[in-house]
Amino acid sequence: MGNFTSTPENDEERPLLEHVAELRKRLLVTVVLVLAVALASFPVSREGLAILVEAVATEGVGVAVYTPTEYVIAQIYLMLATGIAVAIPVIIYEAYAFMAPGLYPREKRLYLLIVPFSAVLLLLGAALAWLVVIPQLAPVLMTTGDDVVRAAISIERAFFFVAGLMFLMGLVFQVPVALAIAVWSGVVTPASLFENRLYAYTGFFLLTSVLTVDPTMASQLILTAVFVALYELSVRVAELLT
Repeated sequence: MGNFTSTPENDEERPLLEHVAELRKRLLVTVVLVLAVALASFPVSREGLAILVEAVATEGVGVAVYTPTEYVIAQIYLMLATGIAVAIPVIIYEAYAFMAPGLYPREKRLYLLIVPFSAVLLLLGAALAWLVVIPQLAPVLMTTGDDVVRAAISIERAFFFVAGLMFLMGLVFQVPVALAIAVWSGVVTPASLFENRLYAYTGFFLLTSVLTVDPTMASQLILTAVFVALYELSVRVAELLT
């Protein structure tokens, strides 16, 4: 893991207030960018909500607004989500620029490799949820019990269903990054990951059962299947690299 006894090359003693001021400046840059992109996305936010609703409200499913401000609030949520997604590269850079003086060269290389790769995996997971999982899952969930009640969903709940599932799938796609860091730091070995994989699968399934309220168990099974595939692939890659 390298020698970490020496001081990082650009590290220097600085007053606490200087660190706080720099952190505030970098946070301000990020927040301003997120808000600017969010405001710029306002003209297309209505179309975005229409696409989102279409993905959830399948044939025979109604979309409702239960409070006077619900549609506007859903628009704001979508605009902020757009701003955060677009600002991800800047967030990565600002975090690196703040930490870089105190990092060793190997830690800098690890950050520049792992964090952008993690962001790409997050977007890939969200894309998989949007393109594959939601179109298959939404009709099943929304038509369960349609012989008893008429299916309808509020636009705010539709947003959180889509956004939540995309975010969860993005987190599942972080498995290779988490395992790579664990192996690199010496916390685990590829052999121990392989031996204890059934515990990992069971724990993840129980976790998704708590986080995802789905009585059909479809979303939990889909997320767990993706987790298992990524876990197995990550262990095989770790074995080859160690």
